[in-house]
Amino acid sequence: MIPTRAHRHLFLTVWAGLVTILFAVWVWLDSLTHISALSWREHHVLNTYHGIVIGALAGESQPPRASRYENHPGAFAWPTEYFPLPFLVHSRERKPPTIAHSFKETRQVTIDYFGPGSWSLYIPHWLLLLPIITTWSLLLWRARRRRAANLTTLPAPPA
Repeated sequence: MIPTRAHRHLFLTVWAGLVTILFAVWVWLDSLTHISALSWREHHVLNTYHGIVIGALAGESQPPRASRYENHPGAFAWPTEYFPLPFLVHSRERKPPTIAHSFKETRQVTIDYFGPGSWSLYIPHWLLLLPIITTWSLLLWRARRRRAANLTTLPAPPA
């Protein structure tokens, strides 16, 4: 059988989706043991504690920097569930640090310390994986339906 354009498209869709899903799962598992950070000026992106944290710290100015270090669960309050909910925290006034009992409170304490203009958005990995897996599944389902429709409309072989 000679591969057609549709076969090549399906092949690329399947493998691109599978590689993307495997990468996202690896990032999720990596966030359980390590914190990876990318910061530039006052902006930062962290891969940590079952999710991605995107934010800005007012008054903080750093050159572009990437870092990676081990998680120490005892050092911060962090999510104990595998499917935490997303959240957004922002600061209205500067406050001294206090003791936090949850990951969201920890982010709020950090943001409040840097004062007005600081914010942090937490997006859990499961929420990032959900649209990828849904789209990939729908594309595979559509390809199977098309293939089944093509098999049923083929002419009968000559006798």
